[in-house]
Amino acid sequence: MASSQCIDIPFNSRHTCWFCGEPSHVYAPFPNKKTRTTVEHQSIELPSCDECYSISQASDANSVLQLQSEVKHGLLKKHAQALAVGLNWTKEELEESEFTGAALEGFRRSAWAMYEIAKARIDYQGWPLSLDDMPIEIYDETSCFEFDGMRYLNLQACIDHYATSLGLDKPLLEQLTDVVGIERLSYAIQIARLNPRISERKRTSIVKEIEQQELERTEAESLQHQGNNQGRHEPEAVLISGVVAEPDAIAWLMNNKITTLAKLLQSEDDFFDAFQHLGGVGAFAKFNGIQLYLEARQDESWVEKHDINKPMWDALI
Repeated sequence: MASSQCIDIPFNSRHTCWFCGEPSHVYAPFPNKKTRTTVEHQSIELPSCDECYSISQASDANSVLQLQSEVKHGLLKKHAQALAVGLNWTKEELEESEFTGAALEGFRRSAWAMYEIAKARIDYQGWPLSLDDMPIEIYDETSCFEFDGMRYLNLQACIDHYATSLGLDKPLLEQLTDVVGIERLSYAIQIARLNPRISERKRTSIVKEIEQQELERTEAESLQHQGNNQGRHEPEAVLISGVVAEPDAIAWLMNNKITTLAKLLQSEDDFFDAFQHLGGVGAFAKFNGIQLYLEARQDESWVEKHDINKPMWDALI
C-alpha cells in the first residue's frame, strides 16, 4: 500500500483537530499496522491535538469513522467531570448559586465554560474526508447510541458516563434499563438518581418494585383498548408516554379534588405523606405518573380519546 498522505484540509480548518476542533499539533495515522490489510483506501493522516492523538494510537479501529467514535469515547471518559456540570445544573442555576469560599466561587465562575468546551469537543464532527479533492469512500458498519443530544459508542458507554458523572449506582442503572427498556432510559436515570449509594438488598428491592410497575403498565395498556368505564366506581390505570398513572394515585387526586397540575404541586407534600409507606422509589413513581396524567388532561381531545376515567371526572367536576 502507498505511504500515508494527509487528508485535504479546508482553509478555515487549518491547524484544527479533525476529531474535536481544538488546535492541532500532530497528525494521527490511520490505519495502524494491525488493521492496514482491512482498509481499502490509502493510508491517511488526520490533523490532531495531542490528546486525541494519544487516544487514537491505542485504537485498532477498522474504519476512520470507528476511530472517530473511539476517540470521542476517550474524550468522554477523560472529561466526565466537566460534562457532569451540564447534567447537574443549568447555566442560570450556576450563575444564581450561592457558593461561598474561594474554591467554590472559582468553580461557579468557570464550571459552565469548562462544560461548554468539553461538550463542543464531543459534538464536533470534523469535515468530509478527501485526498487531492477526491472524496474518500468509507465502508463503515459502526453504530452508535444517541441519548439526550449526545452520541455514545454504545448503550453501555452511555450508562458508564451517567454513572460516573452523576455518582449513580451503575448496577442499579443497568438493571433498571433492562427492565424499562432503552426507550425509557431517562426514567431509569431518574430512579437511579434517587438511590445513589445503596446496598445489594436495596438494589434488588428497587428493581423488583419497578418490575411490578412494568407489569401494571402492561395491564394498563391492555385496559385502554377495552370499552369505556360507565358504571364503574373505582378509577382505572392510565398509560401516558410509557408511564402508568396508577388507580390508587388517581383516586387520591379525585378524593382531594385535585384537578390541575398546579393544585397537585401545591399538595405535593400531602401526596408523599399519603404514600410514604411505599418508600421513595414507589412514591416518586406514582407522583410522576399522575403529574403526566394531569398534564395530559389539559388537552381536551386527549381526554376524549384516551382517558378511561373521564366519566368519573365529569361526575366529580
